[in-house]
Amino acid sequence: AFTAGQAALIKRYAGTVVLCFDADIAGRKAAERAIGIAEAAGLSVLALKLSEGKDPAELMQKYGPERLKKEAESTINSEDFLLNNAADLFSGGGAEGISAVFAYLFPFIAESTSELRRDAFIETAAARFRADPGSVRADFDRFLKRRIEPRPPEAADRPAFVPGPDADLLASLAAHPAQFAKVRSDLDPASFEDETLRSAFIAIEECYRKDDMSISSIAAAIMDEGLKTYILERAANGTYETDPERFVADGVFGLRERSIRKRIRKLVARIRDYDEERDGDETSLNDLLYEKMFLDGELTRIKEERHGRS
Repeated sequence: AFTAGQAALIKRYAGTVVLCFDADIAGRKAAERAIGIAEAAGLSVLALKLSEGKDPAELMQKYGPERLKKEAESTINSEDFLLNNAADLFSGGGAEGISAVFAYLFPFIAESTSELRRDAFIETAAARFRADPGSVRADFDRFLKRRIEPRPPEAADRPAFVPGPDADLLASLAAHPAQFAKVRSDLDPASFEDETLRSAFIAIEECYRKDDMSISSIAAAIMDEGLKTYILERAANGTYETDPERFVADGVFGLRERSIRKRIRKLVARIRDYDEERDGDETSLNDLLYEKMFLDGELTRIKEERHGRS
């Protein structure tokens, strides 16, 4: 990985660095990180996309170092590299695709310490993706405002995001705000077992209450970078465009069913291990049995509702 120490060392001998990483997604993300590190060290950054081969080593092994030097003559600046990345990642088009593009670009634009460079980047990006520069600036200002708001201290301790059906539900709601308005009363943050998803649901709810449900605003409010990227990519690629109402409804039913099943499992364990002398003061065995009967009924009702929609 490219480090700040390496960037500082290069700065002692050169003013410009040429970045060339593997052509896969991991290489692209490494290049994104390296751009920020190099520019923070005061280096001008050029990016090289190889004409063939998966990485520089393969090209050198096949053709020798002269070929790599020749390839290095076809570099682009860091802004163009990021714009090309955005175009590749969010090729779905439409308003949501454009919002996803700028939600991806804003963190990089924000890293620039030069107001002139920020404005120039916004102008170039707006022209590239046929967006209104004024609207992009307004969205960027909102992004900056959210970025400086303090995060909960426990955020750094949350586990890494792992995709799953509940993440798909959140992504579909972010992509279709009208569906969120319909189902929000049926959802509870506690239904999301994963802390990252629970926090993201709360963030979407806050956006809804502020009447600002654009995909870029939702992305800016979500703290987990993995989940944020997942939502942006799925929304921009049109994953939920075919019958979004059905997709959301199935997701809500699935979430509620998993939540109740989890509560039933915990309750069954309490009933199995119940001890009158130890637990009698807190609750009776009959109370636990009645609660299980209630949850069993809720589970049956959800299944019937789901079957009625199919």
